[in-house]
Amino acid sequence: MIYIFLVFCFILFLLVFKDLRFNFLLPIGESGLEGIKTSFSSCIFAFLGYEIISVIYPEITNKPKAMKYALGTNLITTIFYLLLVLVTTSFFGEEMLKRSLYPIIKLSRSYKAPIIERVDLIFICFWLPAMAMATRGHFSVAYYSIHKLLKLKKKAIHLILFTVITIFLSEIPKSNSQLDSYNNVMIVFGTSFSVFLVICYLLSFVRRKGVKPHVYKDI
Repeated sequence: MIYIFLVFCFILFLLVFKDLRFNFLLPIGESGLEGIKTSFSSCIFAFLGYEIISVIYPEITNKPKAMKYALGTNLITTIFYLLLVLVTTSFFGEEMLKRSLYPIIKLSRSYKAPIIERVDLIFICFWLPAMAMATRGHFSVAYYSIHKLLKLKKKAIHLILFTVITIFLSEIPKSNSQLDSYNNVMIVFGTSFSVFLVICYLLSFVRRKGVKPHVYKDI
């Protein structure tokens, strides 16, 4: 579903290409390195998720290709967000873009198809399942971690309880400003955990003691 959503977005970018005004992108680098550094922190949240591999790695059957797939998904994310910034900025301009809460939805609403009147409705139909799958992935990893850490036995009861708690916590943010505050906290935690993984990876070259890999022999 996520790849179908990305394909739909790329098609939308092509459809509005004739209406883009690339002079809205000029002058490039006007804000300087400080402006680029400030805006970079808000983009980190989009790249969080690859650290899930450190949790589910024991369950991955094709371990040699796990990191390659993780880096590949981050590459796709980078290309998508780069195109998204270029297209939305060229279409709306800097000032209008600042007043747009969800630019890509507004972009789909701005395109007038010959037969389909509301392209944004089709966009939402692809967007909701894609976001739901991403949420379900983090939900599963969180439950998996708690289940392994506490060594829970009755899976059904604890899964229902964990689902109820998750739904209750989702009702705490009451506005977009509160959601932004929670996002900022998650960015700090996610970045710190990513740095921790990098440090652990570097230390693995120094201290090679650990669990020996299993060697399967034919009986």
